[in-house]
Amino acid sequence: MKRRDGLDALKHASDAEQLAANDNSYVRKAARQIRSEMSESILKEVSASSSLKDTVHALELAGNALSIDSTNTNAVKLERDETSQLVHFVFDDTLNNISATTLNNTARVRLETLRRYEKWLANDPRFKDQVDSHRVRLTLHSRSV
Repeated sequence: MKRRDGLDALKHASDAEQLAANDNSYVRKAARQIRSEMSESILKEVSASSSLKDTVHALELAGNALSIDSTNTNAVKLERDETSQLVHFVFDDTLNNISATTLNNTARVRLETLRRYEKWLANDPRFKDQVDSHRVRLTLHSRSV
């Protein structure tokens, strides 16, 4: 019910903005306030991320919050921080000293993991080159044997 009320409020705010005259600052301010509050409300669902699942959930929530209010600095910071955390899960480099068959299977799993979470990593300029080189390396390992 609470979620539905929020969606209705967001729709009404958007409709009011479209119908309001360009110089109606009250409507624009109220709509911005509603978006800001909803965006912050979404971020309250974030819990401490200690696993890959928690990290991905936090990234999804940050994305949802930003889709409502793209100026939400808390959501921007959360997305940046959680993307850095995701790097540790995706780019874990423990492919050394294992058998060729195991290496092949591990590389396939890691390549799929990279594909699944690439949307966050490739969009962050800090990790773009790392994503590309990691993909090439894993592709080569997954085809060997």
